[in-house]
This record gives sequence, structure tokens and C-alpha cells, in this order.
Amino acid sequence: PSYLFLTKVPELIISTCSWKPKIIVILRNPVDRAFSHSRMKLRTYGRAFEDLIDDEIANLRSVGLSNAPLRTADYTQDDPGFQIPHLTKKASEEKHWKHYRRTFANNYLQRGMYITQLNHWMRFFPLGESLTVLNYERFKYQPTTIFSELLDFVGAP
Repeated sequence: PSYLFLTKVPELIISTCSWKPKIIVILRNPVDRAFSHSRMKLRTYGRAFEDLIDDEIANLRSVGLSNAPLRTADYTQDDPGFQIPHLTKKASEEKHWKHYRRTFANNYLQRGMYITQLNHWMRFFPLGESLTVLNYERFKYQPTTIFSELLDFVGAP
């Protein structure tokens, strides 16, 4: 899964593959993905999911990628602090990648910010032509349909 998030991978694929590879990305619900990631790391860090998320929100706030408040008993979903900071697309991506590389192991939320990673990959692999994106839940519950779509995408019978 880390390939999607490592900035040099698309370039390395292009420089390594003389053919036009087909890239298949399967994305999971970001909340489910973050929780699963934290469960995997539980043995390493021994900390609650909520505490890991609080730490990451604090990190994202420190570099200007989030205005989300830290978890408290009195915040609501409508809290104005949850508004996304007003950054240009380029500034947001630069901050995202710089911060991601600095906190590679503990980015439960940032890995679920799929649009930045997909935009990066689409610079190298056009969507629908050499890149396709699938929903994990759909893949899980409709495997035959998805497999058929994948065969069409890669040009296999």
C-alpha cells in the first residue's frame, strides 16, 4: 500500500518498465483504513486509536494542513475548526508530501487523503488509460464484477 504514497514510485515504474504498465489502485474507506492501520501498529505503539489521531491532527495543524481541533468533550462536527485550510492545490500538495515523508510511519489520517496521491500518480499514468481506481468495499462484495472490469482494463480475455 505504501507505493501509492511514495513520491518517487511512479517515476521509478516508468524508468523500469519499457512497456506501458497498467496501475490498479484499490482505496478503502479512509476511516476504516486509519483504524485498521492503527490496529496493525497497536503492538508497536500500544496506544489508543484516538490518541494516535490526536497526535496526527496536532502534526497536521503544525504544518498548516488542518484546522481541526484536538479531541475534547465539547467539540461538535460543525466546529469551524474543521474547515480545511485555504491553500492552493500546489501549496497543499507540497505541504502534504513534505509532511508525509517526515512522518511516514504514523500517518493514519494523511494516508486517507487520497486525492493528493492520485493527482500525483495521474501526472504519470492517465486515469482510465493506464490507471484505474477501485473501491475496496465494492471489490470485496462484488468480486466477479470487479474482476471482469479489471480484465477489460488490462486487455485480457
